[in-house]
Amino acid sequence: VYSGNMGYSSDLKTVIESAKFLEMNTDIHFLLAGDGALKDALIDLTKNLNLKNVTFLPFQDRDNFIEVLAASDMSLITLNKNFTTVSSQGKMYSIMSAGRPILAIMNKEAWGADLILDEKIGGCVDPGEPKKLASEILFWYEKNEELIEMGIRARKVIVENFSLDISVSKFEQLFNKSIE
Repeated sequence: VYSGNMGYSSDLKTVIESAKFLEMNTDIHFLLAGDGALKDALIDLTKNLNLKNVTFLPFQDRDNFIEVLAASDMSLITLNKNFTTVSSQGKMYSIMSAGRPILAIMNKEAWGADLILDEKIGGCVDPGEPKKLASEILFWYEKNEELIEMGIRARKVIVENFSLDISVSKFEQLFNKSIE
């Protein structure tokens, strides 16, 4: 599942192109929910490649967003190579809250990639590498039990490190240091 903005900072073209490599595996299906400047081009690419393993949904409101994420085996976040240092994927926290592993399409230097890899809550593939993305998806497809464990770890990491109480406490500590 990918849910969110289908705009210029994302790399959903790589996702669509990877679906072409995986089209013979009927167990693997891509659900892309959202809207944005590139959505029509992505739908056209999907049609041109004659893909049956990709479904587009409209933007999901807050009430449905977590349910869409929770319905997935693994959720995608994307950040194209031009946005490595100027953007981050805030939906990463929502995915972790939903207890799902993350498959990130972003440079390993991008903010968030280290958290995903260090905490072992998902995988990371460089942008513009659809064949590598397809291989990564097949790798995790074969390891369903590990996906479940990664999702559990993701939920634990968010609760233990990024809950409201902990975040406020960290902010207070930072604020107090700055006024000393």
